[in-house]
Amino acid sequence: TLCSPGALDPVKTKGKIVVCTRGTIARVEKGVAVKKAGGVGMILVNKGIDGDFVIPDPHVLPATHLTEADGKKVFAYIRST
Repeated sequence: TLCSPGALDPVKTKGKIVVCTRGTIARVEKGVAVKKAGGVGMILVNKGIDGDFVIPDPHVLPATHLTEADGKKVFAYIRST
C-alpha cells in the first residue's frame, strides 16, 4: 500500500483508483508511481503519527488525502467487496 515506484502491478492498476498509505516516500511521488502503472486516480491515506493531518499537494493525477480514521473506512469497504 505504500505505492513505491515500480511496486505496482500495471495489470491490476490500469484504469483504477489506487489507495496508497502515507509514509516512506514523498506523497506526490506515490501519485507518479500510480500514474506510471496506469492508475487514473489515487486515495492517499494517513496512518500512525500522521493521523488527522492532511496536506494539499499538486498531484499528477486526480487525488485526495484522507485522515487515518476515514482511510480505515475505505479499507474496510475494499475488504468487503
